[in-house]
Amino acid sequence: MIRVWMVSRRATRCGVADYGQRIYAILRQSKLLDITWLEVSNAEEFLDRWRRESPAIILYNYHPYVLPWVTDEFLAPLRRVPQVAIYHEGGLAFQPDAIINIDSTAQEDAGQLHFVSPRPLFERLELGPPPANPLPTIGSFGFGFPDKNFPLIAYLVATQFPQARLRLNIPFAEFGDDQGLSARREVEKVREVLRGLNPRVELEVSHDFIEQAEMLRWLHANDLNLFLYDKSEARSLSSTIDYALSVRRPIGISNSVMFRHVAQVQPTILVHQASLPTLISQGIQPLLPLYEQHSHARLIAKYEQAIETILRRRWP
Repeated sequence: MIRVWMVSRRATRCGVADYGQRIYAILRQSKLLDITWLEVSNAEEFLDRWRRESPAIILYNYHPYVLPWVTDEFLAPLRRVPQVAIYHEGGLAFQPDAIINIDSTAQEDAGQLHFVSPRPLFERLELGPPPANPLPTIGSFGFGFPDKNFPLIAYLVATQFPQARLRLNIPFAEFGDDQGLSARREVEKVREVLRGLNPRVELEVSHDFIEQAEMLRWLHANDLNLFLYDKSEARSLSSTIDYALSVRRPIGISNSVMFRHVAQVQPTILVHQASLPTLISQGIQPLLPLYEQHSHARLIAKYEQAIETILRRRWP
């Protein structure tokens, strides 16, 4: 087996760290890769492990904000093994030997050692049948920043249902909103929308950072999970869709580029083209092709192919 390190910043309320954990959990199923999850707070922790042992290849779950110490100068003594970036967004502060892009819509170029990964969905979930909610139940989750447009979700629910339940999970982001000031402001905006338009919409809000299994159960309990991010031209894909897809419940989205990997399904799941009641009634039929495209088997095969190609090309 090929010894692989997957290095990530130690963090609890961080989408990049969460993505890495999900990739690691899937790659543990590989019969080719002996993968170690190396979660560190700083360069010194990493070097302490490196002095004691070393892998055949290192994958960095990389974002410049969460792994700022990964630079060419730092990596110079480590270059005897490939240094690979699992690339999210935000640019690179070092020259990787290869890239594995989390954007499943990106153009792959294996000749340039630039690979593209399927999304890390959850499989074989035992969630049981969805509940029979007495009211249309709409859910959304994410860190509490204005670009998530939680007030717009409230507006659509308030104007498209005479009565409904709106469930929001808006935790405080470890990077950018540690004290929850932005999250609380966004919730107050939601309350103002509902008070002005439709007080018969019941609002349920939590700020807890929900662990993976509980989040999946929470999403499964909703009749529709809705995500209305800004267009965000320079951003990569959003991981919220991975969770929402995994529970096999209806989804509604804006035309944000962060949802470009699911935006073309038919019938449409775009809220500017279909009403929320329509999205609920059509169920998950539009989503079915996505489950094969982003299966565990395909993700494992892609990482195995990428790692074997990298080692064969540069480190024979």
